Amino acid sequence: MQANKIVNGAEEDMGTFDSVVYDATKQTLRFTMKDNQRRNAVWLLRIDGMQNARTLTQMEIFCSG
Repeated sequence: MQANKIVNGAEEDMGTFDSVVYDATKQTLRFTMKDNQRRNAVWLLRIDGMQNARTLTQMEIFCSG
């Protein structure tokens, strides 16, 4: 799955997710990827089915070296 963002009206590539894992108990989606600087990143989204909403609850970027 490809991740992009909009900056000043222009679409920019953020990288490709390596894995997507759904946790039914926690109602979360966990995405892992390497960003364009080759850092490991984790996105944790909480899903609220009643409101059809997704909330970014955690984002971590791990730098090595």
